[in-house]
Amino acid sequence: MTAPAKGTATKLTDPGMIALFIASQNGAIQRGGHEGEASVTLINSLARRGWLERTIVMRGARPVVTGAVITEAGRKTLARALGV
Repeated sequence: MTAPAKGTATKLTDPGMIALFIASQNGAIQRGGHEGEASVTLINSLARRGWLERTIVMRGARPVVTGAVITEAGRKTLARALGV
């Protein structure tokens, strides 16, 4: 079995669903390791699929991901996953 082409994966993991749900309720999700926050790895993963749009702040010359905002594609994916 071969892996799907980059950017075409449709499987939504539990942490991913939780992150999209929080982003849909609050309008955004913040980076962090506490309840209601998502890891940078998870934010980047969902952003690659087009489900989140990253919020980036420049710290000196270095861009730092501070959170993400849900996209329309993310809302549709969440609705499909929840069966709405």
